[in-house]
Amino acid sequence: MVNKSIIYIFIYTLLVGCNIQNPVYAGECSGYELEISAPSLEKGLFGNYKMEWVDGSVQTFTTLAAETGAGHGQYIYFESNEGIEWPTNSGKFWESINHHSYTRSNGTTNAVFCSWASMIGDVATVTATWEDECGNTHIDELKIVIQDKIH
Repeated sequence: MVNKSIIYIFIYTLLVGCNIQNPVYAGECSGYELEISAPSLEKGLFGNYKMEWVDGSVQTFTTLAAETGAGHGQYIYFESNEGIEWPTNSGKFWESINHHSYTRSNGTTNAVFCSWASMIGDVATVTATWEDECGNTHIDELKIVIQDKIH
């Protein structure tokens, strides 16, 4: 009798413990998506955004926007393939985006992307990642071409 109870507990734990959705959240997760954009930048023919370097500046900035379709307090993680080593030869790499952001009540948030003069001519890839209440991971990315002058 005790052995059967242990087996039943084991099977129950296996079935419930392997549930990939968040068992605490009982709401609906349909209609969620993650979309990032650069509303202040011009979008090129192939979908890349164009960022013009501001002469005489140490850095040039733009604001990125993200929409989730979810509500307040959703954690969005941003990352970029671009950055600089500063101070030179220090081994300290500074990425060109702030990583952490949380959504407002309307499901939107912003992040700041910056470029340095050494990035002129580069194409930066910015990726945003978000895990909704049901445990679904949403990923979106955009590309920013850093140009000396936009023609």
